[in-house]
Amino acid sequence: MRRITTLVGTLAATATLALAPTATAAPAAAKVPVNVWASDVNTHADPYTTSPVTGQAGPGTVEAVCQAPGGSVSYGEYYNYWWTQLDNGSWISDIFISGGNNDEPVPGIPYC
Repeated sequence: MRRITTLVGTLAATATLALAPTATAAPAAAKVPVNVWASDVNTHADPYTTSPVTGQAGPGTVEAVCQAPGGSVSYGEYYNYWWTQLDNGSWISDIFISGGNNDEPVPGIPYC
């Protein structure tokens, strides 16, 4: 009888655990396709030109996750302190993304 009671107790505990709510992962950040108009633009580990270079992007479409202020960048007549984080975690200056203005975030890309 003792084995049956223990077995029933174990099954009840297992059933209780199975019914317990489970944590759900947060939804992934939405990706926004953006156009990098320049060729071979350096991407960085952080939103500053002094941050290590992680690769290059452009010309063409890349996936943006969000944008945030960072170090100021100028290129010809363009200047901006806003940076966009790409889906691979690297950062690119907003001056190289089509659709923005000087010292303003690019419309349509969420803030970080």
